[in-house]
Amino acid sequence: MAETPNSLLDLHDDFDPSQCSMGDEGKQCDACRELEELDTTLRGTYENLTDPSRKRQAMKEKINRLHDPFSRYNLPFELISEIFELFAIDAQPSTSHGRRWLEAEFGAPLLLSSVCRSWREVAFGTPRLWTTMKMILLHTKNIKLRGELIQQWLDRSGQLPLHLLIYDVTYNVTFNDYKLILEAFDAIRGNAFRWRSLTVIAPSSLFPALTQNVSSAPSLRSLAFLRHIGRSTYRFCIPDTPSLNEIRILHSHIKDFSLQWNNLTTFHMETVSLDEIFEVLRQADKLEKCTLLHIVDAKEYFAFPEAPLVHRSLKDLHLKFGGCFYSKLFPLLVLPSLTQLAIEPGDHFPVDEFIFLCRRSNCFSRRSTSNHPSTTSVMLNSFEFSTICLCQVLDPHEADDSECITDRFLSGFKEHRKG
Repeated sequence: MAETPNSLLDLHDDFDPSQCSMGDEGKQCDACRELEELDTTLRGTYENLTDPSRKRQAMKEKINRLHDPFSRYNLPFELISEIFELFAIDAQPSTSHGRRWLEAEFGAPLLLSSVCRSWREVAFGTPRLWTTMKMILLHTKNIKLRGELIQQWLDRSGQLPLHLLIYDVTYNVTFNDYKLILEAFDAIRGNAFRWRSLTVIAPSSLFPALTQNVSSAPSLRSLAFLRHIGRSTYRFCIPDTPSLNEIRILHSHIKDFSLQWNNLTTFHMETVSLDEIFEVLRQADKLEKCTLLHIVDAKEYFAFPEAPLVHRSLKDLHLKFGGCFYSKLFPLLVLPSLTQLAIEPGDHFPVDEFIFLCRRSNCFSRRSTSNHPSTTSVMLNSFEFSTICLCQVLDPHEADDSECITDRFLSGFKEHRKG
């Protein structure tokens, strides 16, 4: 095998021909003398190669400076930082971009840092560039290296609030692999006091990696769990979250979360049972906007209210039923502050139950007579609302797609404002 340029600097590692004494009168033999002359020639050749190489590298650096628009126009550090931040926001693909979104795990900050030395200095000196981190676990290879990168990333963000997205698509993780993941997440848990938003797309088996020894996340405002968790003994438990005002949960259970709900103003949940709805309304007494999609029958995780539950803050309610459970929900709710209501009833609109809810909540002021009270539209048209400014029935069977949000059932509702 031919020697590489690096090995030419170490020609005497295995043998130094100048030390030979095997020739006449204990002098250097002819073969070693020839080898020594060849080594001298090789060294000269190497120097002749490396000197232009050094010059070429210096020229490339000069060209980078000349071609760099920031250096050319002598832009200040602060302005370059702002440009980098705007680029990072624009370069981040959304989850709808599929594979491109996956490949953009660490994305713009590292891309900017790899252009040249001056760009790297600016990027490393711009903490806001490192406040959003998306970590994708496709496998457990190089997980230790991933942990080092996480630590460096968070260090560069200074003490600013953090926006984190954890996406785990690993399966059948061994115990040893899980220990490595736990260690890699040390830096994330250690900065829980800086969490501003956290989105988790992962099975509940990853919850301990995020919450172990974490009892407080005082700055956390937004929390989202966007994957089916299924049955699990793991819970997401951070009891002290005083700033939490928005939660989004998909296909999980309220019982799997131990959080501070009393300052919550926005809640979204898909696949939610009736008893979970009542539990959320009980705990989140400041809730203003609530979206509940695919409502199913009670799971008996929580007790039903013995008397109608009065929620005085809720203004915007969106309901989508996965079955005919209106009679179990509407009679036990009183919503005096309700101003916007959207209902996706499924097969039919629950007229009687809806009227019962409105009466208890004082949402309409009077009822007029009708010659055809048996039809849904006429019965609903007979009410004039006193508090609800927008009431929509979202009809999945509407023939015209452009009218998927329609007042077909409620065409006679009139806005009524108290003078």
